[in-house]
Amino acid sequence: MKIKEIIAEIEKIAPPDTALSYDNPGLLVGDDEKECTGVLVTVDATKDALSEAKKNGCNMILSHHPIIFTPRKNFLPGDYKCDVIAEAYLSGTAIYAAHTNMDAYKENMAVRVLKESGVKNVTTLFENGFGAQGDVNMRFSEIRKKFQNILDDGSVFTVGDESRVIKRIAMVNGAGGDDECFTKAKQVADLYVSSEFRHHILLEAKETNYALMSVGHYASEKSFNDIVYDILKCHFDTLKLVKYYEGNPFND
Repeated sequence: MKIKEIIAEIEKIAPPDTALSYDNPGLLVGDDEKECTGVLVTVDATKDALSEAKKNGCNMILSHHPIIFTPRKNFLPGDYKCDVIAEAYLSGTAIYAAHTNMDAYKENMAVRVLKESGVKNVTTLFENGFGAQGDVNMRFSEIRKKFQNILDDGSVFTVGDESRVIKRIAMVNGAGGDDECFTKAKQVADLYVSSEFRHHILLEAKETNYALMSVGHYASEKSFNDIVYDILKCHFDTLKLVKYYEGNPFND
């Protein structure tokens, strides 16, 4: 099968036109007319991911984050992203990204994490499909431990009284620590989980005793690999699929 056939299946559930305006999903490197020898699924198209793709005979990398995000004025050696792109192109490895269009998928990463955590009645948080929300009846401290274990994340920290019982939880995978997401979460839940919180939001949560839990950006989105793997495995049972977990970029 050709690379473009793989792309077509992903775009059925995550159409590029559902991505946010600032985003850059789609085929970023390579030729989609080539026969696909295998797909490596990863959150980021890194040098190590490219090496892993080569080692496993995969000529397509399907990443969550686009390696090309903003327009470039030059393409020079020694630039990390340029080096990855050049190596991928010269080796015949295509790089495709499904970013905020995958975040808008009804079974997005936040939905998957909440379901894996035992949260009930899980639905998306925003009308456009982003985030997740659901019912829970558990102490805040117990939820923290559960998320740490499920996400394998040593970066978790909380704001608010950990002894309180949480009834409703909201989550946005990735960098959801902004005013829009925080405001939405407060309307529907008594605990909000995301990453990269702004200082003033952490302060407001502390002053109002609202429960927040911060997890690592990567950790909140590593289930991207499982989601894409399941989609492709369902449609291409003979396709070689490799899940690559690069881990959090910071020291544990």
